[in-house]
Amino acid sequence: MAARPGVGQQALRESEDLVLVIRDMNIDFHKPAKLDDELRVSAVMTERRKASLLIEQEITRGGQALVRATVRVACLTASSFKPRPLPEWLAADPS
Repeated sequence: MAARPGVGQQALRESEDLVLVIRDMNIDFHKPAKLDDELRVSAVMTERRKASLLIEQEITRGGQALVRATVRVACLTASSFKPRPLPEWLAADPS
């Protein structure tokens, strides 16, 4: 699954009365990075539920994993901070 790129929080709040918040995060630190290291960061949506997304993130250096994280992002109504369904377009494949 791919998330739609370039959607800002303020635009979502204003146009959809919606905010995305971190619900849960699990981080595994495997190796340290050093100042001026060239790092590669990836983020892939691996699951979409009615009101949340699961995103797998990885930071690598030279193909070696330094950090892996799993992030649960919840969708809330901005004006009440209560859970709400994700808009279909938000997690649609952009291709």
